[in-house]
Amino acid sequence: MKTRKIIFCLILFSVFMSVSPVHLFADSPPTLTSKSVLPSSGNSGATFTFSTTWNDPENKYVVDVQARYRKQGASSWSNVSLSHVSGYTFQGSQVVTGSSGAYEYQVMAKDAVTASGIRVNDTGWLTGGIFEINDATDLSPTLTSKSVLPSSGNSGAT
Repeated sequence: MKTRKIIFCLILFSVFMSVSPVHLFADSPPTLTSKSVLPSSGNSGATFTFSTTWNDPENKYVVDVQARYRKQGASSWSNVSLSHVSGYTFQGSQVVTGSSGAYEYQVMAKDAVTASGIRVNDTGWLTGGIFEINDATDLSPTLTSKSVLPSSGNSGAT
């Protein structure tokens, strides 16, 4: 009987040692719970604010939150770092210049045991959505103030 217990313990020990700690304890990347870009449309040169809210299944720190955007069909991306606002919410603003059309954005985050600790999981780039840059030539001018200077003068004076 004693021999069986020893053999069972040896088998159990060898099985335990062959399984990596990653498999013993599930560890998941942060999950994206909401995302937005405001305004949803604006002129070239407008400031757009990217916002994300995350959840971490193991209640780790969500860190290194970023967004990136590009005109649809373009190959290169422009990056935006998002700063911690509160809880798991992050925001970043960027002046976006470019030709009119639809722009797509993506977001990503990592998690860590401490705010400055080793990064554990990476979400990879996740689809964010679309925002628009308007064609400024389609906008009618708006008179914002009126005046005549000088307000008085001599006839024929310039």
